[in-house]
Amino acid sequence: MTDKAEDTERARTFLACAAEVARLLAVDVDAPGTTAKGRARSVAGAVRRPLLESPRLAGELFAPLMAAAVHDPDPNCCRWFVWFSRVVLPEGQD
Repeated sequence: MTDKAEDTERARTFLACAAEVARLLAVDVDAPGTTAKGRARSVAGAVRRPLLESPRLAGELFAPLMAAAVHDPDPNCCRWFVWFSRVVLPEGQD
């Protein structure tokens, strides 16, 4: 696999993870980016405000937040997903 193909695959994986977080938050995102990387950044940006405004998050968000953090290619941004996971309610308290 070439570097460009690998980057595209990573961007698609991150887009899928960010889109799952958006779906669980009921955030309607229209990601206008022309590349998978651009669309992924748009979706990640769209979920940031609802995450910031939520004092507690449902337990079902923990795994998608961690997946988005792991697959985010930008280390300056992946910390957001890790940071938001701290306010996830324990199982059974959603």
